[in-house]
Amino acid sequence: ATVSVLNCLASHVHPLIPSPPHVVIIIMRRSFDVVIVGGGAMGSSAAYWLARGNKTGRANLKVAVVERDATYAQAASALSAGGLRQQFSNKENILLSQASLQHMVAFEQECAASGQPMAEGPALPFGFRDHGYLVLSGTDEGRAVLRQNVDIQRGLGARTIFMSDAGDGDLSAEDPAARTILGYPADYKAKHLHRFEHLATAFPWMSLEGIVAAGYGAADEGWFDAFSYVSAVQQYNRTALGVEYITGEVVDVAKETDAATHVKVATASGDTQSIYFGHMINAGGTRAAALAEKVGWQAHPVRPKKRYTFHVQCDSWRLGQDGAFWGGAEGAGQLPMPLLVDPSGVWVRPEGVGFICGGPLPPHLDTACGVDDFDVGEEAQELYEDVIWPSLAARIPSFETLRLGNQWTGHYEYNLADQNAIIGYHPSCANVVYLNGFSGHGIQQAPAAGRAAAELILTGGYKTIDVTAMAPTRFDADRLLVEKNVI
Repeated sequence: ATVSVLNCLASHVHPLIPSPPHVVIIIMRRSFDVVIVGGGAMGSSAAYWLARGNKTGRANLKVAVVERDATYAQAASALSAGGLRQQFSNKENILLSQASLQHMVAFEQECAASGQPMAEGPALPFGFRDHGYLVLSGTDEGRAVLRQNVDIQRGLGARTIFMSDAGDGDLSAEDPAARTILGYPADYKAKHLHRFEHLATAFPWMSLEGIVAAGYGAADEGWFDAFSYVSAVQQYNRTALGVEYITGEVVDVAKETDAATHVKVATASGDTQSIYFGHMINAGGTRAAALAEKVGWQAHPVRPKKRYTFHVQCDSWRLGQDGAFWGGAEGAGQLPMPLLVDPSGVWVRPEGVGFICGGPLPPHLDTACGVDDFDVGEEAQELYEDVIWPSLAARIPSFETLRLGNQWTGHYEYNLADQNAIIGYHPSCANVVYLNGFSGHGIQQAPAAGRAAAELILTGGYKTIDVTAMAPTRFDADRLLVEKNVI
């Protein structure tokens, strides 16, 4: 879409050039098949799958992404821990995370084939560390939930190991999950970490006091460099797929009868542009509810919530040759440190020459915040000193000597209704697809979730993963999809 000016205003014409008798300005309306509001992980992923159809002959779409902050400094990809796991309670979340990891591997190959190679990490593209999640439970009720979750995960192909002090989680040495821990030899896998008591061997730095069960992601779980991945997708969209990125903020959405027609975008230069479309995707993250209100959905349940991350160091730990942390000297049977989730909700994982950690705010502090509020408030110190440090020191005794370094806050686009994604159409507007509400696990599911949104527009349904249960209509029909394992 272009703006063509045949003559200019007389006041702007050089004085030696005669003024034209009239001014003619021809403006071609800017229009796209799909306009995506929000250029972060979700929006850029959806744009990729929509525009990629042009290359494969499945579609011939013009796609635009409207993003208010071209630096993405406050985006989830820049501020999140980059975790990727399959330890969820809902099959949709498990399948989305599995497919997203598969896509990240394939995407690196696609970039290389197109002449745009991306930097590879130590194991997989984008710095993926296949070190797993270790989710601990300290109650009989928690043990039962963990057992149920692991059964669902393994039924969908995840290699999660359930271990219980009651003996009901022991695996056979021949079990495939017991044989697929990182890159260790099969005989090692068969002997170490398929019984609860093996936790003490695999992770001797950890206290098992008060722990009755654990779930361990034996493969395809860990963390990655989310910012590098999202930046690579954005670059590929622009240069290889022809997606147009527009910097500006959507200030209004025009609507006729039951469909939206165009967005009004305030740009950095101070002007307002009208951009027309056939479909719009609301990938606005924490701003999704405000955008939803503009097209008639007044009860959108997503609100921003602060989640603090702390960078800490512990001198008694050392970094191994493979970049994995070890609690003291490497011992027989000891595994690199996974992302550890304590029953308190506090989590920790290696990062650089130290660790990053976090956890949920106490209920009296865990309230919705402003979309622009990224200040590190007094509650951060309270969270670290009263919750995170004591929990970590009790679980990892050597962490009694932790030294606090940097700290920052990001936002969860928190779905107050059921802490799960919102994907699909809402009756309030026939041509707006929602792609938000992931409540802290969006960055790891963006590749597959973006594909689902694209499939819905391109084909009218889901071809890869059926996420019908995540539709916005579930709130009106009282069919909530509660995720039990929100970290």
